[in-house]
Amino acid sequence: MHNDHPLYFSRSEKRGIFILLLICVLMHFIPNVYSSFIKAPPFGEDSVAFMAFVESVRQREVVPVSNVQQQQPVELFRFNPNSLDEAGWKRLGIHENTAKRIRKYVDKGGRFYQKEDLYKIYGMSTEQVAMLLPYIDIPERNRKPQTLQNPYPLKVKSISKQPVDINLADSATFESLPGIGPVLAKRIVFFREKLGGFEHVDQVGETYGLADSTFKKIQSRLTRGHQPVKKININTITEDMLRSHPYVGYKKAAAIIRYRNEHGAFTMLSDFEKLVVITPTDIQKLKPYLVFE
Repeated sequence: MHNDHPLYFSRSEKRGIFILLLICVLMHFIPNVYSSFIKAPPFGEDSVAFMAFVESVRQREVVPVSNVQQQQPVELFRFNPNSLDEAGWKRLGIHENTAKRIRKYVDKGGRFYQKEDLYKIYGMSTEQVAMLLPYIDIPERNRKPQTLQNPYPLKVKSISKQPVDINLADSATFESLPGIGPVLAKRIVFFREKLGGFEHVDQVGETYGLADSTFKKIQSRLTRGHQPVKKININTITEDMLRSHPYVGYKKAAAIIRYRNEHGAFTMLSDFEKLVVITPTDIQKLKPYLVFE
């Protein structure tokens, strides 16, 4: 009957529980008992030496660089910072490295124009500069003039009033026009050479980078002489040469040469109307430059 009771333990189970409780008790008390009988080993020689080193580091005082510099003897006297040598700066209490830096600055053309310029020297404290200011003597000839002159005076371009022939003028002549600089002048000449010459004045306004407002300023100064433009024989020119013309380009040149190969030579300007890529405006621009031979 007792074997079926939920709280009933057999003899072996009771023994196991007892042993488990005994182990728990021993694990609790053994560390305390062990520490009471075992003492920590004394410091060895290495430990004593290490503790002595730590104590020496703790007691050591770090002397700042500024204090070292302040220990140098200071002799105050009137001086010109532009001519004082390295030894003179040291007499004033300036550190050797700073004295060398000042002399290097002056030897390379640097100048002290006023007393306060000494604040710009790296390595000198504001206290040192304040102490030296009453003793600085800069001659009048070494001082910076009150009125500063522009070392790069503005160059005024001489503007010619003479008419400019658009097909004969060089880049220097174009540059004499108002609003035309060296870059634009070279672009106008380059554009003219690629075209084969200007047929009329308005073509100058097509130059890359030339603003319409600038072109209107110079338009009345431009004229076209009797110099003929360079003609293109459309029936013999190669595709590479044709595509370099500003009014043609790659796509139109390929279409023109393809049509010529398939249908034969061009006989008149109206033949270009059969090409889809050629617009009426393109035909009018190309008209002065084409010949059919």
